[in-house]
Amino acid sequence: MTIRYDVQDHIAEIEIDGIGEHNLFSPEEVYLPLAETFREFRDDPEVWCALVFAPEGKDAFTYGGHLKAMDNVWNEGEQDRGYKLPSGFDRVFRPDATSDDVFSWSHLLELDGSRIYKPMVFAVAGPCYGAGMLLVDANADHVVASPETRFGLLEMRWGQGSFTSGVTRSLPWRVAMDLALRGRMLEAEEALRHGFVNQIVPKSEVLAEARRVVADFAAVPPLDAQMAKRMAILGREHPDHLIRSMRDLYYAGGFSESDAREGVRAFVEKRKPVYRGKPE
Repeated sequence: MTIRYDVQDHIAEIEIDGIGEHNLFSPEEVYLPLAETFREFRDDPEVWCALVFAPEGKDAFTYGGHLKAMDNVWNEGEQDRGYKLPSGFDRVFRPDATSDDVFSWSHLLELDGSRIYKPMVFAVAGPCYGAGMLLVDANADHVVASPETRFGLLEMRWGQGSFTSGVTRSLPWRVAMDLALRGRMLEAEEALRHGFVNQIVPKSEVLAEARRVVADFAAVPPLDAQMAKRMAILGREHPDHLIRSMRDLYYAGGFSESDAREGVRAFVEKRKPVYRGKPE
């Protein structure tokens, strides 16, 4: 199993165990099973938030995509690969063609590509390059990093550098372009200064701190959290009046009325609220 998925107390733990000590990603070993795991997390109403991390024995969160695997994608014969690469015509005019399945994981690296509106916490201890940085950028709501953590978009140097648009939303333009266009490293302290990570703790404490944070996310009304995240994502590209309309429809539908009543009652009774995450 390259992707471990465990659920307890409404929290999913997703461990990415890639190739070798640098935790490299390939379509077969990581991307495709991770896409399926993300869908499982997204679609289960009993799971409210997730923690994503790499095995503690690895030297990195990831050094990014496995270039030998990508060499197989681009340069091996169709019979050797077992699938057909999409043509330029397919990708433009037939995006749902079966030949495009080899890239069916790419939504993981794009803002809102997975349509996940549940809180996601990432524990990043060590280097996080290429696809790893894009995975964090596209999906993380909170990042706990170690002092040794470095981010980077190194794939431009190897002709794989088209997935860079998301970081321009998360980082100042000239910082993002510096990373995307020449492959400069972003050290942990600079990432913290620019808000790309939330906190830096010693490497031995990263996973424990991330578990504390994700438990805190699990303590809020889950439907409210999901709606707030969805409106925040839409708010980056859509006018305020559309977001307000979505908010009004959400409350008019009464989707979180039971949790709203429970939150107020728990405050009055000086106890911890017990949320259900379900409409009446």
